[in-house]
Amino acid sequence: MRDWVPVADLQKDHAPFADPNFKLAVIDALMSNGTLDLGDEWTFQDRLSKGQYDYERDGYTLNRAFLSYFRQYPLTAAHLAAVEELWFDGGLDIYGWIFTFWGGETEDFDIDSLADLALLPNLRVFGFSAMHDANDLAAYLRAPKLEVLDLGLIGRPWRNWDALLQLPKLRKFRYFTTDHAPEADEVLATLRARGVTINEY
Repeated sequence: MRDWVPVADLQKDHAPFADPNFKLAVIDALMSNGTLDLGDEWTFQDRLSKGQYDYERDGYTLNRAFLSYFRQYPLTAAHLAAVEELWFDGGLDIYGWIFTFWGGETEDFDIDSLADLALLPNLRVFGFSAMHDANDLAAYLRAPKLEVLDLGLIGRPWRNWDALLQLPKLRKFRYFTTDHAPEADEVLATLRARGVTINEY
């Protein structure tokens, strides 16, 4: 638990993030790539609860203390710069640290805004399969170094397809054709001409 921060030294809020659940996904990415070491979930839960957490008894509800710890964890500019790959998925490990037996049925961890992409200066890969359903492709312009964009099913057409043409490093794009819009045809043709791999599902 190299990077454990005592509760007394946590931030007062989830700054600099606009969406506290976006911050959870970032912390998951940092733990996954080895930048952050908070031990394993059992050690974390035991330490933060001072030995009072029993996952068989308490694991069927969201633990507010665990959630607050991550939301108020102080991330530095160096931490944010270390995030090169980010995924929104109901199976992220961090959710089990907060809500041991969470099955994905509730909206506790949904991410409403992509504004915080601007905090990640080196983000190269982004994708989602759940947790988010906004349909404005212009939001991804906040991550100008994106090379891979993997979009989950949202159930309605994407807007502002021309924003993809303003991602100069894009080399792979995936989306579901059920979310297609007529304006996409010309944009996708231009991307293919640039050598971008397009995967349609």
